[in-house]
Amino acid sequence: MVMMSLRPVALAILIVAAASRPAPAATGAASLTGTSRLAAKGCGADREPLVATVTVRDDGTWSAESPGDQSSGTYTSVGRTGRKLAFAFDAPTLTALTGRIVEGVSGLCNVSGVVITSSRAKALTLTINRKLTRAKLVLRYVFAGTAGGRRGTATYTARAAGPWTPQ
Repeated sequence: MVMMSLRPVALAILIVAAASRPAPAATGAASLTGTSRLAAKGCGADREPLVATVTVRDDGTWSAESPGDQSSGTYTSVGRTGRKLAFAFDAPTLTALTGRIVEGVSGLCNVSGVVITSSRAKALTLTINRKLTRAKLVLRYVFAGTAGGRRGTATYTARAAGPWTPQ
């Protein structure tokens, strides 16, 4: 008699446990096109076209290739659908990005001796639509440091979208 009354409770616990786990993230590749923008406070902004191929693997890693550049890192699934992925750069990618930001800010501010003291991601996500046919990348990083002896911030933003091919 006691066994029968525990079955619904056990079943409810299993359902709640299964629902609380995030769904596995979608794996596949996307060919993305869009724009990137670097803005340095007090110095202006520069916008460039962005073309990249992003690959998401089932081992929790991602990679991106664009002409003359490679990036990689890890991701976690955000939400229950598994279609929104929060990316994180690996150390070599963040180092390379920081170097490109130093070069870009040097050009925008027309100074040498740019030093980055901190950086943080405001957004770094890949979102796949419900039909699993399109992907959208949003990247926004804020860098703080000095340029020509002046303290300031620079923001790097990239937005791109394109077809998604599930694997």
